[in-house]
Amino acid sequence: MNSTMEDELQPQLVYALVFGFILVLGLPLNAVSLWILLRRHSLKSPSAVFMVNLAISDLLLVISLPMRVYFYATGTWPLGATACACITVLFYSNIRSSTIFITTICVDRLLAVVYPLRSRHLRTSSNAWKAAALVWLFVVVVSIPWSVKLTRFLRGNNESTCFAFIRRDPNRSSMAYFQFVLVFTMLVVNIVCTALVSWTLRTHLSDSARVSNK
Repeated sequence: MNSTMEDELQPQLVYALVFGFILVLGLPLNAVSLWILLRRHSLKSPSAVFMVNLAISDLLLVISLPMRVYFYATGTWPLGATACACITVLFYSNIRSSTIFITTICVDRLLAVVYPLRSRHLRTSSNAWKAAALVWLFVVVVSIPWSVKLTRFLRGNNESTCFAFIRRDPNRSSMAYFQFVLVFTMLVVNIVCTALVSWTLRTHLSDSARVSNK
């Protein structure tokens, strides 16, 4: 019995240490990044708009970590089902939004480097804000139904175990599958965009070198 409890506590302590490390580094770094972006950079460029939204998304993700650290360190949850569901949804929602904003930054770089003339009418700050608003709307629309179902599930079961009990949520498998598909799709887009940008830059640099030599 004691060995079983020790086996359950060890992964929880690892989670507490990992999330605590991310919290200690992520909170000040993302706050400073957001402050620099807002104070030093103009929000008139689409790149700056997407970077600000990425910093906000990462900051919201980090804000959801303190109670996770507390839970995994103590094994108890004192705040009830609604708070547990809200923090869980905040955590996963901002993983999605961060992933999407990283991809939008990559696509923006692709348009700027590979199609600089044809994308001038697309790469505007107003379009960037519209795209950011659509990302947040998508995240909210996906998150609200899951948060309602998760709250009902926790209230009908043992809410004091919070994140440990969420693993038994019947809706968790479908959300995990959706998360995997989303992240995999964004990864493919990022790889393709990065490859095209790198190829374009190498081509232009080699052409410039040949012109200089001539």
